[in-house]
Amino acid sequence: MARTEFSSSSTIFTDEQKMNKYEYNSKASNTLLSALSPNEYTRVMNCKSAKEIWDKLQNFHDGDSRVKESKLLVHTNEFDALKMSEGENIESYISRVLKVVNAIRGLDKELTNSAVVKKVLRTLP
Repeated sequence: MARTEFSSSSTIFTDEQKMNKYEYNSKASNTLLSALSPNEYTRVMNCKSAKEIWDKLQNFHDGDSRVKESKLLVHTNEFDALKMSEGENIESYISRVLKVVNAIRGLDKELTNSAVVKKVLRTLP
């Protein structure tokens, strides 16, 4: 293996494999950071690696199992309480239903299309 020296931000690499690892981490970190909103960026701006950024974002968006369970409970209750209101058109109601359904499915709970269709048909005026 060829010995090369690479210096960046006070880090000197003499191993090509370490240099590639550093380069890949920098590219991944840059990609993640460039896709974040300002609010999300402030949460991860002190992270040193792409893995650390990813883990922090994942915890922020998914939460731990207790947070996930409580979110699922909230969305399930919201799904159960769905009802089309007077004066609401079908498109906006379906949009509301799909928003709740996608939130539930996003938390890894299986919700069949059949159950969603039945719910919509039961709750139409």
